[in-house]
Amino acid sequence: MPALVARIQKSLGAFYLDLDLSLEKGWGSLFGRSGAGKTTALHCIAGILRPDDGEIRIGENRVYSHEARIERRVRDRGIGLVPPGGALFPHLDVRENLLFGAARKDRGEVPDLETVVELLEIGGLLERRPSEISTGEVQRVAIGRAILSGPRLLLLDEPLSSLDAPLRRRIVRYLARIKEELSIPCLYVTHSLGEVLTLCDHVAVLDGGQVITAGRPLEVLSRPRHLVVADLTGMENILSLAVAEHLRSEGITRLRLGTQILEAPLCETEVGSAVRVGFRAEEVILATEPPGPTSARNSIKGRIASIEEEGDEARVTVDCGEKILARITLGSLRSLGLGEGREVTLILKARSCHYLEQEV
Repeated sequence: MPALVARIQKSLGAFYLDLDLSLEKGWGSLFGRSGAGKTTALHCIAGILRPDDGEIRIGENRVYSHEARIERRVRDRGIGLVPPGGALFPHLDVRENLLFGAARKDRGEVPDLETVVELLEIGGLLERRPSEISTGEVQRVAIGRAILSGPRLLLLDEPLSSLDAPLRRRIVRYLARIKEELSIPCLYVTHSLGEVLTLCDHVAVLDGGQVITAGRPLEVLSRPRHLVVADLTGMENILSLAVAEHLRSEGITRLRLGTQILEAPLCETEVGSAVRVGFRAEEVILATEPPGPTSARNSIKGRIASIEEEGDEARVTVDCGEKILARITLGSLRSLGLGEGREVTLILKARSCHYLEQEV
């Protein structure tokens, strides 16, 4: 039986959420940019917001049904909710925050306090108040409190959004331990690609209040088919190009790139029609001379339009009839002697190119 089934319709002003989501065992993610409807969906599932229509099941329990007039209270839904910022009780110490609500809920096998404290490494914080611990420690305590409530489902609403990168990486490790050692299904709301790929078994991408694509994270996010997903995952090069010809025996479609050709995987679009194709900047190789024989199908001539240094890498924009961005190390930039106006050759595998749809 799925850990969660949520069919929700909800209007909030001009925004309309129309969600159809099913989560099996394990951890799933609602992934999308700000305003996509992730938190609205989570609040409907938790019972903070009332849907206009639909049905929500957590495990075998129907906690909301518009048709059957069922609406369970937040505390009766069997969820452990961790909002952004943790929302600890400031007048209680860490131990009291962890145990708040735990004694009043009977949800079967619940981890004991010692187990949770050890998993989250918060044993030294138990006598302190929330004002006396760091932001990262507050988040760990909030996660521990949710676990100790004995939930059938964890709901994590961007739990790491207020933390800097080193702290996020650290807490992701704690979450990975929780996932591995405690069999609690989780719906994880985030706009962080790394958190989804590290923690989640399933991802549903939201845009404009609807799921536009869903599946295994690597399949959905590493090989995006939708423009929204490409944008979310940092696919910097997105071009609209006309189909020149199909080489069906080679599994290749040739696209017009100015006066040159870009080869991509075979598609079924008619010759002469436009397709949208994307590829990541780090997959573009720069050479100062045309390469010899290589498995990469694309060898495209261009001239460097601009170079921006960022930390230990350089963003090199090359004009090939279309502007194409390459990301290279500063070492490569220096050793190749690259500068604005320099002629270069871009090398790119055909399989690095992905066709993108504007919408489902």
